[in-house]
Amino acid sequence: MGGGAGKAAKATAKVGPSLQESVKKKIDGRARLEASFRRWDVDNTGTISMHELMQILKECGVPLEAKDLEALFHVMDVNQDGVIDYQEFVGWLYQSATSATSPQRADTVAVASQSSTAPVHETADEQPALLEPWFMPLLVRLHSATQLPSRTASSEYDASAIAFVRKDSPASKPKVLGHKAKWGSCRSCSHPCWNATRDLGCHTLGPGADPSLVLYIEIWGNRELIGDVRLRLADIDKLDAWRDCPLILTAAHAKKSAGKIAPSVRFMIMTQPTLAKKVFLVRHGESVWNKAQHDHKVSAMLEQVDHPLSEDGFRQCLVLQQKIEEAIVAQSAEPDKLSPNEAQFLNAQTVLSSPLSRAIQTALVGVHPILKGMKCLHLCSNVREKHNMGGFDTTGTAKGEAEIVTRLDKALKGSCIADADLDKYLAVPLNSAEAEHRWWNDSRESTSAVKERLTEFLAQLHFSHEERIIVVGHSHFFRALLQQGLNCSAKLLSREGIPAPSRAELLSKKLKNCGVMSIELDFSKGADRPIAEVELLFGTELC
Repeated sequence: MGGGAGKAAKATAKVGPSLQESVKKKIDGRARLEASFRRWDVDNTGTISMHELMQILKECGVPLEAKDLEALFHVMDVNQDGVIDYQEFVGWLYQSATSATSPQRADTVAVASQSSTAPVHETADEQPALLEPWFMPLLVRLHSATQLPSRTASSEYDASAIAFVRKDSPASKPKVLGHKAKWGSCRSCSHPCWNATRDLGCHTLGPGADPSLVLYIEIWGNRELIGDVRLRLADIDKLDAWRDCPLILTAAHAKKSAGKIAPSVRFMIMTQPTLAKKVFLVRHGESVWNKAQHDHKVSAMLEQVDHPLSEDGFRQCLVLQQKIEEAIVAQSAEPDKLSPNEAQFLNAQTVLSSPLSRAIQTALVGVHPILKGMKCLHLCSNVREKHNMGGFDTTGTAKGEAEIVTRLDKALKGSCIADADLDKYLAVPLNSAEAEHRWWNDSRESTSAVKERLTEFLAQLHFSHEERIIVVGHSHFFRALLQQGLNCSAKLLSREGIPAPSRAELLSKKLKNCGVMSIELDFSKGADRPIAEVELLFGTELC
């Protein structure tokens, strides 16, 4: 988003004009460009991911550091869909040197006038339209803010947000209608990402609605108002469409920034999601930490952070992958072999993963038969493991897609995974919006902090439009989720010859490595304890 062009200019300057010329030389003529693009597109998606771009530059003899690779990718990906398509690749490769370092971005907007409501850049054209006034819940999904001003020369704000509806009428004093919704603090970053939805209550939206009713989204930094976005409810003519609106800075911040930044806020007004969800919890394979703990090797536990999968962990992922592939075959040939929940697992609509390395590796390898048909793997910071005392295995080290991909590349290449399979796993694009900045905790999380994170995660599931969701994460986090969300009347399902786990077992034991558990969430009676059904899938056991 904003600021990427300047970083990309620096990245390109480091290698000079040789960057594009080296790629052209490798292609050996524009006539062979399409064939080269297809060869580099390892997973045959018609697009190039971050890892595929990294491999291209290595092959061309111009490898970039992670931060420079990310900046370059950011500029090449003009429509910001997380991948580079053929037209974007050609456009970057054959544009002039000036435009290569300073591209016109689709989401770049100027700072709005202090007296105007913000214009809107919508990123979808086929979304539900409001053609007349409609009384409905106002669901605001706040994704992120970009290019926020720095607090000082050496530090940035802890950013939070507040949204509310206010009646701005010349005939009376401004009046807030309903309640104010809040989004928690993102620590020290100029590009905070919340990716969370809040319900502002029922209002009349769409053309013909009261023009004096205005949605305000305020961005705060360390309890100081930075600026706001304003959108009249009467101007909401599309739902489920991302809006990139310029942030109207306060007078003090506008004076300080002197027009050098163009801060913006990305959000959408959502339609009401379905209230029932199928969520499939997948625990990561054995990690280096797990193995060292089992072998009582304290030094191996403490010599690094964000421990990757062990060799046995990778093998467990391959076993899970085989189970899924066999289930896919059985779904067509012998569907009675699968439980209804196992069949729904195979038809999952999205995959979320903790940003910790062992979870991402498990998603890319173990869940690959499902993931390969999806647009990307979503990294969800709320799914990270609980940070307990010590917490070396829960402390992150990589942030941003390029750093994370570089770390994955190193770990997978040093594993038992066959060389011929590496590219297909690493070619899966990552949606790392929630992991672009420091997403981990540096100290032990309090009980209240974990509860707050679990509540936020349940809200993310609640307001998701996907009904079947795979979540790759961690044993302590999943157990805490069950402890907080399991309904007292939840159904605990058994299979023929396999007894259902008891409630006490679910609340005290853990999923085995690469185990799979299905939970059904029912939000129709509220968000408190929505887990209405539990089943262990694919022969999974608790330990």
